[in-house]
Amino acid sequence: MKDLAPPPAPTRPSHTEESQKAATRIMEQKSLYGSARPCALAWLIAFARENLKDLSAGGLSDRLEEMKRFSVDAGIGEAFEQGDARDSLLMMNTTVDAQLSPTALPLNVLWRMQEEVRAVLADYVSGQPGITIRLSVSYEVTLDVHTPTRGRVLLHLHDMRQGVFLHLFHLLAELGPRIKPCRYCEKLFLAGRTDKQFCSGLCQAMQYKKDHKEHPKDTTSVSRRTKGRENHGAKR
Repeated sequence: MKDLAPPPAPTRPSHTEESQKAATRIMEQKSLYGSARPCALAWLIAFARENLKDLSAGGLSDRLEEMKRFSVDAGIGEAFEQGDARDSLLMMNTTVDAQLSPTALPLNVLWRMQEEVRAVLADYVSGQPGITIRLSVSYEVTLDVHTPTRGRVLLHLHDMRQGVFLHLFHLLAELGPRIKPCRYCEKLFLAGRTDKQFCSGLCQAMQYKKDHKEHPKDTTSVSRRTKGRENHGAKR
């Protein structure tokens, strides 16, 4: 039988100015989450929740650039390059061919990606066993240019979708238990603490109002005590 030729390895993408800006946007809330990995996962969860039709043409273009960058290194490479070594991903040595067809519309590309990400997150949170996404990956072992006595494994992924799910699954393995549905709006969010129940302060306030509307205070005992005080000491 004739051996199949391995798929061609895409060239390692250079981090263009647009790519760097995209990574910065992905990492915008890093201070809120404390480190880059939860920030990257929170960004993808927010992407799964948003209404893409509300985005302008420029917003769709930005989101597509962010998705391309997420497929390469989840945006974490930007934090790593700024000296935050603790936030490096095991799979940072990855190349992705994130080029799209010239006729591909950003909304259509993002829509399909969003549907798949939503499905994976929903299955994970509901406890579905054996969530599987098939990836076509080829590996290359190279010498480390900085440490010639060591080598490294370079992963070659052949489209943006596969890069996104590679990083999503690694982030789920580490941070997945922190993904919860908001008690009020029921949308998924990444909790900073295990006991957090709401995706925002607004949802927490709305749930508080709802709880107190459904369970008003019992005024019966108050009125009895008031009546008792009024009658106390009254002449008979």
